[in-house]
Amino acid sequence: MRSAAQGDEGALEELIRALAPEVYRYLAGMLGSLEDADEALGETFVRVSRSVERFDHRQSVESWVLTIARRVATDVRPTPAAAPDGPPGAGEDAVEWARRALRSLPAGDREVLVTRDVLGWDKSKIATWLSLEPEEIPARLASARSAMLGRTDVLPHDAPRQP
Repeated sequence: MRSAAQGDEGALEELIRALAPEVYRYLAGMLGSLEDADEALGETFVRVSRSVERFDHRQSVESWVLTIARRVATDVRPTPAAAPDGPPGAGEDAVEWARRALRSLPAGDREVLVTRDVLGWDKSKIATWLSLEPEEIPARLASARSAMLGRTDVLPHDAPRQP
């Protein structure tokens, strides 16, 4: 990172190559569109290259780049999309339905789901990045998953259960 901040284009390219897959998965999840994710990925790394000299070395590079990607995602899709009507029906493309359902969630709920289910982060990492308490993550996941289904009676496998 220091080399990239000092103008080493090779170091910047290496940084981009290393982080692009995770940033792309994050953007695809947040935006619900591979085409939008492609464009947002490019914009993210344009912003990274423009601000690399301002990187605060006390934080992780991954977190810094994903924070930039988060801003880009908000610029691309500032408000949720319309929710699908209920769970997917017979013959309906389940992947497209899931993308529409995910896009319909408020950004905060989408982020919890994307960081857990797409990026595979544990609740500590999610909580740190989103400035939440780790204990809040299971309830947030349960709420977001239920909202995707348009139901409040659904608790996913990792949600806390009442005895």
